[in-house]
Amino acid sequence: MRLNLPFKFLYINRSEPYHKPKRIVGLRLFITFFFLISITPLWFFNDNGYVLYLKSYFDNSNFKISNLDSKIKLKEIHLIGRENISKELIVQKLGLNTQTSMISINLKSLNEKLQTIKWVKSSVIERRLPDTIIIKLEEYKPFALLQVNDGHIVITSDGERIIKDNGKFGYLPVINGNGSEKHASKMLSILSSEPYLFHQVWAISFIGKRRWDVSLRSGIKIKLPEQNPSEAWTKLSEIDRLEAILSREFDVIDMRKSDHLVLTPSSKYNPERST
Repeated sequence: MRLNLPFKFLYINRSEPYHKPKRIVGLRLFITFFFLISITPLWFFNDNGYVLYLKSYFDNSNFKISNLDSKIKLKEIHLIGRENISKELIVQKLGLNTQTSMISINLKSLNEKLQTIKWVKSSVIERRLPDTIIIKLEEYKPFALLQVNDGHIVITSDGERIIKDNGKFGYLPVINGNGSEKHASKMLSILSSEPYLFHQVWAISFIGKRRWDVSLRSGIKIKLPEQNPSEAWTKLSEIDRLEAILSREFDVIDMRKSDHLVLTPSSKYNPERST
């Protein structure tokens, strides 16, 4: 995939096989071979370590490192694992262009810049001479939408905030309530144990930092107990299979007491349609 930038920027999908950059013949092949011979004694050193060694070596010889800087420039960036981060943001953060010397690139510094992007869980950057940088990303998975005063924020399963939702992640469950992002993972795991019911869940609310209310897409609110919410959720699923209770005109199903349900009819309740 080519960006409207002065250098080639390739994006590799996870589902597609990754092919290493093509070999370069002629002068570039000679330069690459020359470098491999130079760094062989330092093969087990870190990347920036041998670059510093080469600079020191050439400074003490008749060959100037500036000659290499002027000839070996960045031309391609290969991205692996990108899903939600824009290519433009990555280029902006790294500050790379076609005048960037392959010799002068500091991989550690580039990696630190990538880590400032909140989507990034881990990253590895490789220098592939003569003109390619390879970036391997692992992104956080969008887990839920945290409701705030001015919209929703995409969060991870650990409750870490990533970005403000622009409408792209409307399929995720919404959570709200003080401290809800730190406890939502456990509750959503409980709700997903009953797939048919979970499919109807729109939002969950953390009440008093103790228990949860579940709002369904139909408008029904389920009040779960503080103790054994998983048992109550399973019970509701069984009742619905037998009585289709979630298809009836109720506003609230209160399950906070273990021995019975408290049902609040909908304000639009019509006795003639009730069975």
